[in-house]
Amino acid sequence: MADIVLKPVDCALYKTIKPYMIENLAAFSKKSYSACEKEIDALLPDAENTQKHYLYAIEINAFSLDKHTADRSGAAGLYANLLTGYLWFFAVEKEGRDIAFLMDIFVLPEYRRKGIARNALRLSEKLLGERGCDTIRLHVEDTNTAAKNLYAGLGYVFVQRAESGEILEKRTDVRNKTSV
Repeated sequence: MADIVLKPVDCALYKTIKPYMIENLAAFSKKSYSACEKEIDALLPDAENTQKHYLYAIEINAFSLDKHTADRSGAAGLYANLLTGYLWFFAVEKEGRDIAFLMDIFVLPEYRRKGIARNALRLSEKLLGERGCDTIRLHVEDTNTAAKNLYAGLGYVFVQRAESGEILEKRTDVRNKTSV
């Protein structure tokens, strides 16, 4: 498997991932696409620059053959980062702790079941810990067995029941506490 990279989302990446965010929310909430677009816009009024929200593109450092380069230099090819999905966190202070709530994780269908989500979550735990978040929480649907297994395998534990699912959490390794 290629190396996973989490890249902070910029304006161009935001425009690329926003349709996926809307589609995921529509599938989860059973609301219309336009209603979900309005909800995303309300949650992220400044798009990728909205305070306390952290959007990361999940990219893989993938090898691609470049015939021109190979012919001229003898090199076998080039590496390029390919967008495979995204992570979205919201940071809050609650119960005297800085908590990052996983709002959404999405991996493109052709990249699923390859360890990308697992590795991206591990990297995000480290990044969020460095930002001062000592806990990550998330909601998982009762019917989403694959996600429940993924989170359990990463050490997320049950906190409470929620509508149609559970709230899970995991403590991070807080290194350098900075404001979230």
